[in-house]
Amino acid sequence: MHKQLFVVVAAILAAPLAMPASVAAQQPPAANPKAGMARADANMDGKISRAEADAQASQRFDRLDANHDGFLTPDEMPGPGARMIGRADADHDGKLARPEFLVQSGNRFDRIDANRDGQITADEMKAWTENARAAQRASRTDPADAIAPAQPARPPAQ
Repeated sequence: MHKQLFVVVAAILAAPLAMPASVAAQQPPAANPKAGMARADANMDGKISRAEADAQASQRFDRLDANHDGFLTPDEMPGPGARMIGRADADHDGKLARPEFLVQSGNRFDRIDANRDGQITADEMKAWTENARAAQRASRTDPADAIAPAQPARPPAQ
């Protein structure tokens, strides 16, 4: 059970979203968060800027959108990714458009960027990774929470 959770968290941390098995099989697995950082760090300065994170998220969207219809659906993102769709689906149409996906990616960037300087360092990534793993070990969270934390319940409309 713990090994499965670790694998899920590692996949999530290696990329903005968990990949379907067919896509994951085409790419080398990330053994640690540094591998994900290396892929996102286009200018090789040891940090991930907002622009680099946005570019990686956009590329990820293109890879995940298997039918190239401009939307991500639960069948394109099984497991935690499918649950994340429900959390990030701002217009509640059951799928994610690129803008919704990029908003979610930006929110995740903000959660990882602890000092709010607009860059994610290896130390910030490590701290976020350790916190996500600790929460998983404590079985307090769904692996989708690392991608898109559950939103508080909205009060009923009056």
